[in-house]
Amino acid sequence: MPVRRWHVVVIVAALGALLTGSAIEAVRAAAPGASPRTVTVAAFPVSVTAGDYDLYDFVVDFPPGSATPRHVHGGPVVVTVVAGQLVLQRGGSERVVKTGESFLEVPGDVHALVNRGAVPARISAAELIPKGAEETTVVK
Repeated sequence: MPVRRWHVVVIVAALGALLTGSAIEAVRAAAPGASPRTVTVAAFPVSVTAGDYDLYDFVVDFPPGSATPRHVHGGPVVVTVVAGQLVLQRGGSERVVKTGESFLEVPGDVHALVNRGAVPARISAAELIPKGAEETTVVK
């Protein structure tokens, strides 16, 4: 698909706004008439050391009855449930995470996600992984 001029304008405006903390306003200015609405915001304190990182952003669907194996990540991960609900298992306890709720996974945090519901669930996640580190490691 060819990149149109307005795509570039919106992308540049959004990237510039991210640096200044005003992404929504920049998108509105670049695309008059559009009115994005922030639905939820989650902020988590994260400390990282200097160096090169890969930033992963992904969406995962969980059919009813599905689960991830217990695993860890090589860097911090912010997860938001965007549809349905999941059970977060970690540290010997369980917590139900509902649509619109977010949580932080820190390196070495052994956890799993389970969909015990009758409807599909979906997450959006972003990971900041140091270059050379494993993105995900299954824990037996």
